[in-house]
Amino acid sequence: MRLGASAILIFWLVAGWITLRGTRRLARLSIAPPAGVRSAVSVIVPARNEARVLPRSIASLVGQTFPDLEVIALNDRSTDDTGAVLDSLKQIHARLTVIHLDSLPEGWVGKTHALYLGSRRAQGEWLLFTDADVIFHPQCLEAAVAWAEANRVDHLVVIPRVETVGFWEKVLVSCFSLLFSLAQRPWRVSDSRSRASIGIGAFNLIRRSAYEAIGTHRALANAVVDDLELGRLGKRHGLRQAVVRGEHLLSVRWQVGLSGVISGLEKNAFAGVEYS
Repeated sequence: MRLGASAILIFWLVAGWITLRGTRRLARLSIAPPAGVRSAVSVIVPARNEARVLPRSIASLVGQTFPDLEVIALNDRSTDDTGAVLDSLKQIHARLTVIHLDSLPEGWVGKTHALYLGSRRAQGEWLLFTDADVIFHPQCLEAAVAWAEANRVDHLVVIPRVETVGFWEKVLVSCFSLLFSLAQRPWRVSDSRSRASIGIGAFNLIRRSAYEAIGTHRALANAVVDDLELGRLGKRHGLRQAVVRGEHLLSVRWQVGLSGVISGLEKNAFAGVEYS
């Protein structure tokens, strides 16, 4: 019994040390990006039954300091007031385009289908795929695009701050984050010799030319965890990828309640080992 407990303790200590050491190697986005970013960006936000969170998240997106920006929100067959909320937001935000989806073609997962349709409508040189519950600092996009262009990457992932409430949420999310980092090794993603890849639903920024070259979300039509799979697809095609820290510029309430956290952990744990 004591031997088992000691082994578990040693595992977590070693895992924590490896993760801390690796994470320290990641760059941190600057809140004061270099001037002169001129590329256009299209933000694509799929939303299914997200009426509660959309007013705040959409406001944070359309309020970006980035000059050439469009936000495309897709109401993916919602059964709550998502559609009505988006339509009302569209009336007050000129940067926002709303698309309502009422069907799902065979062979597609709903979210992946919405992301694909959003990309077809997008006009930007950069595409940002994000989730409906993510909150952005006003300079987040400007900082991220400036970093991506300065470092000549095709696919940039920004790590957000994950908001939790209560002791057990904090414990479970912290443990998962540590194990996820060990499995995905974000500090090795930029090494073309490494198989390490990553994608995060909160912030997957990709050049349109690179996105088209890897086959768009059509290549991921039935992917349950589209964010990780986009990273894997990019790595297989030799994209220049990078991960940076952005906890001060990006936040997400990952799952609501302990049961929601457990459900999210199960989904992402299976994806981490390429379960299908």
